[in-house]
Amino acid sequence: MVPRRADRARRGRRRRRRPACRGASQSGPRALRRIPIAQLRQLPSAHGCGPARRARGRAHRTGRRAVRIGVAGLGLIGGSLALALRGTHEVTGYDTDERARAAAKADGIRIVTRLDELLPADAVLVATPIPAIVPALERLAPHSDGAVLIDTGSLKRAVADYAARAPAATRIVGGHPMAGTTSAGFSAADPSLFRGRAFLLVPTARSDDAAMTVAGAIAGEIGAVVTVCSADVHDRAMARLVAGPLAAA
Repeated sequence: MVPRRADRARRGRRRRRRPACRGASQSGPRALRRIPIAQLRQLPSAHGCGPARRARGRAHRTGRRAVRIGVAGLGLIGGSLALALRGTHEVTGYDTDERARAAAKADGIRIVTRLDELLPADAVLVATPIPAIVPALERLAPHSDGAVLIDTGSLKRAVADYAARAPAATRIVGGHPMAGTTSAGFSAADPSLFRGRAFLLVPTARSDDAAMTVAGAIAGEIGAVVTVCSADVHDRAMARLVAGPLAAA
């Protein structure tokens, strides 16, 4: 017969181990939760193809077809994303500015003249100015057909609110690369802009596990460090960053 004291001690040890297991297996958004980049390094197709393999030319193929990435907005951030990803994926760019389109085309980026021509794709990065992000998502969502729509703006509440009312099959992930320079436009784009910099991912009501994996993989491939946070935590943090220098002035 096992003494009661020893039996209680064993049960206590088992109970003490459980919280760590629950914490390790949680997949929902936390205030701040770092994702191991090793788990996200290989970019999967949004349409569920098999493991990626190297192909000829610039495209990085997943299963039997290339991973296609659209970039809406070819300024500093969008242009840098396009340049960073074109070496391994099929990248297509769009911008309302004809000069930006011409500059990107001269640098080897495939260009389209309408936003919806970025589809079909596995992912579309919406790197437009903030007021144009939700309108772009609204235009893309009905025709996205499994593509992961990832914005890159510095405010996330409007994106989260739109995602809550977006078509049920839409995949939307909020994204914010914490990188930039004092210059603007495609002429300032730099494929190494994101290396070693934080890339915040904000899950929405339309972020499934596959969408988060695609978004995290893209961030990992451009050399960024992924951190996941909620829209409210993100926007409060950005407000503090903006308010700090103003208070010190």
